[in-house]
Amino acid sequence: MAATFRVVRIEESPRWPSGDSRDIAMIRIRLTDLERRIGASLLTGDEPGMGRWWAAGLELVSGAPVEIIRYEGDPESQFVIRADANADGARVREEAMAALALDRAALLWRPSDDAR
Repeated sequence: MAATFRVVRIEESPRWPSGDSRDIAMIRIRLTDLERRIGASLLTGDEPGMGRWWAAGLELVSGAPVEIIRYEGDPESQFVIRADANADGARVREEAMAALALDRAALLWRPSDDAR
């Protein structure tokens, strides 16, 4: 089976080609399941005003960078997927969910302006 993404350390990755990101989905997945699916431990840190976070940076086969993140105050089994602000959010979301082997039932939220 061909790899559908590579895990990148968030600080090594060129953050976002446009210089900014946007949330493209909220997914239901437990931290341990996410780590198992990506084959790596999540990074942790603390963001002023937001608190502790757990995250993974991925580069999808298409080359699109995504960040999957959860903050301390969020429900334990909910993560946000972020993509480049100029990316086709629907396409990147579908690619990320497929790479993580998540079905539509795991999708809790998507932007209201997203047609897919």
